[in-house]
Amino acid sequence: MSHFTIPEILLPKKEYDYSKWATIACDQFTSQPDYWESLKYFVGDAKSTLNLVLPEVYLDTVDKEVEVKKINKTMDTYLKDNMFDVYNNFIYVERELSKGVIRRGLMIAVDLEAYDYAPDAKLPIRATERTVKERLPIRIEIRKDAPIEAPHICIFMDDREDKILSSLSRAKSKMEKLYDFDLSMNGGHVSGYLVNDSKKVEKQINDLLDPELLYEKYRTKDELLFVVGDGNHSLATAKECWNLVKKNLTEEEIKTHPARYALCELQNIHDEAIVFEPIHRFIGGANEDFIEYMQSQLFGDGFVKIVFRGTERTLTVDEDPTIAIANIQSAIDVYMKKHPEVYIDYIHGDDYLLDVAREKEGIALFMPKIEKNTLFHYVVKHGVLPRKSFSMGHAESKRYYLECRKVK
Repeated sequence: MSHFTIPEILLPKKEYDYSKWATIACDQFTSQPDYWESLKYFVGDAKSTLNLVLPEVYLDTVDKEVEVKKINKTMDTYLKDNMFDVYNNFIYVERELSKGVIRRGLMIAVDLEAYDYAPDAKLPIRATERTVKERLPIRIEIRKDAPIEAPHICIFMDDREDKILSSLSRAKSKMEKLYDFDLSMNGGHVSGYLVNDSKKVEKQINDLLDPELLYEKYRTKDELLFVVGDGNHSLATAKECWNLVKKNLTEEEIKTHPARYALCELQNIHDEAIVFEPIHRFIGGANEDFIEYMQSQLFGDGFVKIVFRGTERTLTVDEDPTIAIANIQSAIDVYMKKHPEVYIDYIHGDDYLLDVAREKEGIALFMPKIEKNTLFHYVVKHGVLPRKSFSMGHAESKRYYLECRKVK
């Protein structure tokens, strides 16, 4: 049985403004409410995925129950307004980032029965970072009664010869172009094409599960097809919601229920446009005491930069970025338990971190960078990385909510 399927994708009809419809992932710009206020102004009264999500910047300032009901009601309204066209096919996606770099992907629906976010899971689809269960309840509340999903999840395949997406890129001139527009808020440009032979592409992806190929790559007989690139907590949320749904289903219903699947963009980790960036930490309310504590906990031949009140310093850390990240996060967690007055924020991009450090009292901590070619091997050998270990590019490069799928 395949661990993914050809999805039934919903896209707004052509008369809608796609630039206002598409919205960046809700877990971005969490310390920059001005970004979201500007986006609200830009969207205005237009139909938008902004109305289908709760940006995390507002989690502590809104009535979550009211917002969840509003989101689900808006989803129902969009469906009743018959605003979507339906495509039962893969969609090939090209995202033009800064400097003309093109990132390629394929919209597929992954089988949540083939995925588990447990750190030691050995299923064909695996998490790459430790799930913070405290982050799931609000996401579950939004999804569990939602009639549709609009995902920002990106997953990786290990197509070392780059056969699958390259062949789609070469064939795009023969495909129907479904959308082609500029993304809002400096997000670049995105185009989507209806794949002509989805069954052929499905087979090509499944060929990556050849036992001999898997053993050659990872020295393991365990099936490993995809690892999560972005949206670990969103996929974990989809899994938890599916676990709730299937309790009330028959064995036959479980096989075909739409909530069993989650819409994702599949990318090749070897694509030159896939760039791993560190996710920095801002420790709000921290001071010299925090710096002294971290200096006493971290050792090694590497170093990371910190900024406090405009002054730059360094902390020594392990040379291995994965070990350094684990040690840094562990030390921060222990400190925060003893100092409830401080808080942590995860910041994408060096400049944004410095902006936050200038605006707020606290310490900016620049994290090490993981090399992307080590990710599959790390997951096979060690399981998941610490939470927020890497980001796929800068904040504006994150995936936008765009394609939708019914889950009820």
